[in-house]
Amino acid sequence: MKCPSCNSENHIKATYCGKCGFKASLEKEGDYNVQIRNISIYFFLILAYIILLHFTNFCDNYVDLLLSDVFFAFIILIFFAINYDATIRLFKFRKIKPKVVLFLLIGAPLFALIVNFVANFFNQTVFNKSEYIYYNSFQSSPSPLLFSIISIAVFPAIFEEILFRGIVFNESLKITRLKSTILVTSVLFTIMHLSLISALWIFPIALVFGYLRAKYNNILYGMIGHFAYNASIVLIQLMFR
Repeated sequence: MKCPSCNSENHIKATYCGKCGFKASLEKEGDYNVQIRNISIYFFLILAYIILLHFTNFCDNYVDLLLSDVFFAFIILIFFAINYDATIRLFKFRKIKPKVVLFLLIGAPLFALIVNFVANFFNQTVFNKSEYIYYNSFQSSPSPLLFSIISIAVFPAIFEEILFRGIVFNESLKITRLKSTILVTSVLFTIMHLSLISALWIFPIALVFGYLRAKYNNILYGMIGHFAYNASIVLIQLMFR
């Protein structure tokens, strides 16, 4: 029996993968309704929180922004604790491939540069509004650039990847094929950002991170790429503002 998480062959009666330890996906009978319920709970709780922040004035200063990030992280850590055994296996520092990391560290900033110009084009020609500069939200902080990177790059890279390429990915693998899981988690990740235009670049990014998660059974690649992309957006905005 092939493990949908790492593609390793296992005995036909195996209930867990002998290579990566993934268990539920190898069981002969899975509870479809349970997995759908779990995915729905994780996703809609986070979505509700993001919508609440989006339509309120809570995050009108850098302290509130950081507090909202901390609470977001706290929610994800609760999910992580519930799914600890299956998720912790995705942190494989010793198996990191330098070529993949180099690809992410070069490719992410280049893609961020392209996205920055495309976003500016849409803002100026279609929506007739100025670009939102993330750095400006932290100008009153002790270190605007540092706090911008922490809020925009560090927190999302860690906790969004744990949720979507970790927990939700694992839950989806229990009831559907690997390619479908990559697609589903990418769609959910895109929806979470609440931006129709941004979906043009967020969805492809999610597909890449999902592919790397599936190919290497490792969540760290998504974290590295996520951080490199978001940090690059902040730095590019500073360079061209």
